[in-house]
Amino acid sequence: SWWSELTYTMNFIPFDSDKVCMGWTWYLGDDMIFFLLGSAVVPIYHRRKKLGWLLLLCLIGLSMGATAWLIARYHLSPYVFDSHYTQYSYYAYSKPYTRAPAYFVGISTAWFLQILENKGVTRETQPCERRQLLATSAAVAAVAILCLVVFIPATDFGKRKNSWNDFESILLLDVGRVAWAVAWAVITVLCYYGYLPLTNAFLSHPGWTPFVRLTYGAYLLHPLVIKLAAGTSVQYYTFSGMEVCYRFIGNCLMAYASAIGLWCLIERPIMTLTTAGLKPRSIQQKIESSNSGPALESAAGTGESSEPSRGVLPSSP
Repeated sequence: SWWSELTYTMNFIPFDSDKVCMGWTWYLGDDMIFFLLGSAVVPIYHRRKKLGWLLLLCLIGLSMGATAWLIARYHLSPYVFDSHYTQYSYYAYSKPYTRAPAYFVGISTAWFLQILENKGVTRETQPCERRQLLATSAAVAAVAILCLVVFIPATDFGKRKNSWNDFESILLLDVGRVAWAVAWAVITVLCYYGYLPLTNAFLSHPGWTPFVRLTYGAYLLHPLVIKLAAGTSVQYYTFSGMEVCYRFIGNCLMAYASAIGLWCLIERPIMTLTTAGLKPRSIQQKIESSNSGPALESAAGTGESSEPSRGVLPSSP
């Protein structure tokens, strides 16, 4: 199925994710489908905002409904140490129609920010005491939701394994994903408006920039590093604290070193070509702006009409 990786159809061909070449790249296929859907929805929102919101909410509802049906139909659950995880991986885990709501939460967050900006709620607006209290409450609620989503599956493990019913599984595997995305959206918006300065300073620190550029490449390549180390081993593995520590550090270093090569040889050259393709248009816009600026200033200084003369383009509004 190597060709399905190139066409971003790896989550459908083959349908069984265990038979996919480089199956850990499944989200690339999802992300491409989400991008195509978003490219169709955003222009509709630009023309008719209510229709855009309605369409986005319908897509979220359809996705959540399909996920809930799959969980109820095949009795999927978060327990990963028996056939439940196999069935969950086969029917729902990597499929775009079960993962779409979180992506659409990101789109709706951008729309929400635009609405606030249009109403005069900008980053320059100084947080008042009342708003600060509300923002702090929202941040605490968001963190509580994140912790709940992370730790609540523990109640379906150990002595209580497989104790969840279908409704409880739907709450985590379906609603929980949306709640997770909404919680992070709340934190992002609060950081954007300056209500969480310490959190924003930590998350936006320049020290994260290299990891932002390399981490997904390291994720894509780290299974190859692990498999190469295992395939070339001359003895069976032995497990101890020090052995695991050495392997963890070695795998991380090799994965990030490979990611640097990926970024230098593929990502950066493609970025350069893309930038070069967009540059003529931006240069033309700058020329038009520079030509129109002096003409308008001259007209304003002499009292003449500010209408552009023939051959001079007006500046952008």
